[in-house]
Amino acid sequence: MNYLKKHTNRNVLVIEILVEAVLDPLTVESVLKELLQAQQANGQSRIVIDFSNVQLIGAGMLGALLTFRSMTLYHGGALKLSGLDRVLSQIFEVTTLKGLFEIHRTEEEAISSLCGAALSCAA
Repeated sequence: MNYLKKHTNRNVLVIEILVEAVLDPLTVESVLKELLQAQQANGQSRIVIDFSNVQLIGAGMLGALLTFRSMTLYHGGALKLSGLDRVLSQIFEVTTLKGLFEIHRTEEEAISSLCGAALSCAA
């Protein structure tokens, strides 16, 4: 099963999580594995993870996001999150992870944040 859909927008790798709930350890492990594979395969240093389809995540997924964030930063990249609904936003606030992740309402806002000036992400 594919848990992610990937595309590039303005030289930014956008990874959309396709499942509604990322709670059980098997799903978390599969999502993290696919995130890391997408990062390596595309060689993009700027990444947006789109949570528009996701309604609920558990502690395991929060840990997986921290791991992915660390790997991205270690390799000189930048990571933004987008599309979190009210419940997911509250989860990030309550766990104080909101300070570690830059969260945007839409994919385009996250990409603009990564690119700054309109041409800085041009191919």
